Amino acid sequence: MAHYTPIARINVGDGRFPFINVQFSKNHRPIPIEGATYYLRPSNGCKRTPIRIGKDLAVAHTALAGMDYGQGPIRSVPRISY
Repeated sequence: MAHYTPIARINVGDGRFPFINVQFSKNHRPIPIEGATYYLRPSNGCKRTPIRIGKDLAVAHTALAGMDYGQGPIRSVPRISY
């Protein structure tokens, strides 16, 4: 079973989009990063290709909890306008 680490990809402004680690507060909640896209990175046992979750930090945190319990990633569903 792989362990997952939440990471964020941000726009530095000069054409670079580096990955940075998501910081957690004292009560173990992730601290939001303005304009970031959140990913989960497997850290052992499988490919280290990040899994894109989306721009919502709450969805990323829920996906992290789900992946730790062996469920698949929970992704946000795009709204369809008619």
